[in-house]
Amino acid sequence: MQHTPEHPLTIKEGTTSTRLLLIHAPYPGHLKFDSQPSSLLFASSLVVRALHAEGRGEEVGYLDPKGATDGFYEQLGRIAAAGELRVVCISTSTAAIEQAARIAQLVRDVAPNRVLIVGGGPHEDDCPIAMATAIPAVDISIAGAAEHALLPIVLAALDGDVDVVSDIDFGSLRGRGVVTGKEGQVRSWSGPRVGVTEWALQRPWVDRKISFPIFPGRPTLPLSVSYGCSYGQCTFCAESLVGGQTIVKDFSPLKSMIEASPGAALYFQDSIFPATREARKELLPILRESGLPWGCQVYLPTLSRTFIKLLADSGCTYVYTGIESGSEELRSALGKSGLNSSLVRQRLLWVAETGMRVGLSLMFGGISNRGELLETEHSVMATVDFTQQVLRDGVNVAGFYPNVLTVLPGTALSAGLQSTGNVIDFYRTPRVPEFAELEDGEIGYNFASIPWMRGGNPQLVESVRDAATHVVSCKQPKKEGGSRAVGPY
Repeated sequence: MQHTPEHPLTIKEGTTSTRLLLIHAPYPGHLKFDSQPSSLLFASSLVVRALHAEGRGEEVGYLDPKGATDGFYEQLGRIAAAGELRVVCISTSTAAIEQAARIAQLVRDVAPNRVLIVGGGPHEDDCPIAMATAIPAVDISIAGAAEHALLPIVLAALDGDVDVVSDIDFGSLRGRGVVTGKEGQVRSWSGPRVGVTEWALQRPWVDRKISFPIFPGRPTLPLSVSYGCSYGQCTFCAESLVGGQTIVKDFSPLKSMIEASPGAALYFQDSIFPATREARKELLPILRESGLPWGCQVYLPTLSRTFIKLLADSGCTYVYTGIESGSEELRSALGKSGLNSSLVRQRLLWVAETGMRVGLSLMFGGISNRGELLETEHSVMATVDFTQQVLRDGVNVAGFYPNVLTVLPGTALSAGLQSTGNVIDFYRTPRVPEFAELEDGEIGYNFASIPWMRGGNPQLVESVRDAATHVVSCKQPKKEGGSRAVGPY
């Protein structure tokens, strides 16, 4: 089947006749952006395209629940119990690992036939313990360039062979990765480099509309044109350790995606929107000519006044950036030493001059790499004061996004904690009911859930909760037409 802009390659929701089921393990927090499961779609891209080329596209289905609801697990149970299912691929993040385990076990319990269960995703790449090792119901887990290993594994399993790892010629695969099976079976490979253009723009889509409150009334295309972070010093971020930013060289596939989604807004999920020569000369003109509103994530020290204006002139209406704290000392300790207070204020004023809206990430509960709590009552109030100053400056704040620092595998923070003997089992995610309303409040290890800090400062926990609630409900200064609430977008 040929896929034109009018008929792009899409995957339908799973049914009882689905043979290959792609599942995005549900995130337990309150996500503001209803996105497409990018990691899962990319990892499955080669096998999905191969099946479509053979006229077998209907064998593939997806489940991408917005939450770990009873309805989702009932739907999964019906699909598994029908008996057609042969392969389940689960993509997970650290936060969703418990849901991934539950998904795998449910399929194992109710499917009447043998189903190959494959795990992967950002969690697998970063965590030192493989899913296939830690979760009994998972047969195989893949880290690295999963799309190249997944292709022969899934095709073999669909044809009836569920014991496939030992038969694969890993020397023929592209990219680098590790496949872990049961009983300690581990196979690694290192082949020719994988092109990032394939990773970023040439992947399947799920057949549902994506929305983002930043662009009301429009579907929103979640896009990526790069991988990794060119700044790379934030202690809490797993992307800071990938050795820099790898950027798409050919932006032409974006034109077809825009044609296939008339009237949509675009949101670039790159850690930092690239400011390379290629992006300025090729990507920004495509965006400008589309006439569509779009947004992206930026790092303030990399922004010049000229580039900010160029973004706005190219149709950008929204930028998102991580400030994390109003305390310059705390920001520096978290790896954001370039974010001094005068620079932050200057860059935000430059953005305000263009009329673009801004989303600001605020991170409470900072921890040093040795496990020392850095957040204090004073730094909490500095963050609240910062939000008030931003509003007084007239910055068009679309939303403040308060969260609590979460220790993730693959980060400098995680490595530092482990070096001091403070080892965290990422397969056991604690719950912090005090922070349940925050986007990352209930999940992940932080100063209120790490065993050696638990119960250490109840007053600070209450202070963080109150401050976060306050900044979400902040209002813009009163102007003509009244005040405007800054919503949690």
